Amino acid sequence: MEESIQKTLKKLSQYQQITKKPLEVMLEEAVDTYILKIEKKIVEKQFEDEYNQTNLSFDEFWDGLD
Repeated sequence: MEESIQKTLKKLSQYQQITKKPLEVMLEEAVDTYILKIEKKIVEKQFEDEYNQTNLSFDEFWDGLD
């Protein structure tokens, strides 16, 4: 894990030099992007679950109705 952290810090340092952004700004942007990605997955999963619960065929929906 330590090696992974070191690699991440090295990448951050390289991108900080390229973008000329403060590290705090880069981290905030990264976290915001990550949160949006996770929220999108959660909404998609909820939609999929709801769709699967209400997905009736035409015949199933109208079965028993005259």
